[in-house]
Amino acid sequence: MKLRSISFHLLSVLLGTSFGDAYTTVGIIRTANHIVIGADSKAVEDKTRGAPHFPSTTCKIHESNGIYFASVGLIIDPKFNADLIVATVLKRKGTMEQRVAALAAEASNPFLAAMQRMHKFLPDLYRKEVGSAPFSVGFAGIERGIPRAIILYFSIKNDFRGRPEAVSTTTVQCPGNGCDRLRPGSPFFLVGYYEAAAKATQAKGFFSGDDANDVRRMIQIEIDDQPLAVGPPIDVLFIDGTGGRWIAPLGSCGPPHKIKN
Repeated sequence: MKLRSISFHLLSVLLGTSFGDAYTTVGIIRTANHIVIGADSKAVEDKTRGAPHFPSTTCKIHESNGIYFASVGLIIDPKFNADLIVATVLKRKGTMEQRVAALAAEASNPFLAAMQRMHKFLPDLYRKEVGSAPFSVGFAGIERGIPRAIILYFSIKNDFRGRPEAVSTTTVQCPGNGCDRLRPGSPFFLVGYYEAAAKATQAKGFFSGDDANDVRRMIQIEIDDQPLAVGPPIDVLFIDGTGGRWIAPLGSCGPPHKIKN
């Protein structure tokens, strides 16, 4: 497992750790007419003594104000809930890009505080697991009839003692700077565990034209490669001008999950 990003036929980022995290693989395929987002649903068990018990699977794709999103990485601690912050910001008016920019600005300080708490209380885990981009969010939606995908990365800068001291953000989107020039109008994104899937997509004929099935296959490859962190069932959501619909076989999600305040 590596913490870095790559950009070629496939844009990918690997994220994942403990302390209220989302070990996961999220895949997005965007075309001129629709967008597909999929995710595994494995909930990694925290075996720390006294830790609360959680279900073994969970829906990782949520919806707020018509925008679908999935968070990856260090997304929650007792004072920080990434999904709640994302859902709250998305409820505002503005373009998708404007709301994501607002999220980048408003979530940076709370996320830095969460990283500082992790470093203080779990320093060994912080040193072992936290890389350059420990938290990101993938967004998918239709805006003014145009499918749009945005990936927002939060990166941590440490001081000379290895303590988190600053957060920076990077945005990749399509339409925009994330559109794959090798496949105009139809870029592929993976967020989370990605290495095995990224390698597989380089094979000639990997992409079948059935975007929902191709997203499912990419996630299944990571399930096979990282079974302790990524697991079934797989949720795949197809989004076009009529809205979003789940593609069978269904996973852990029903109607897109709204985050409650």
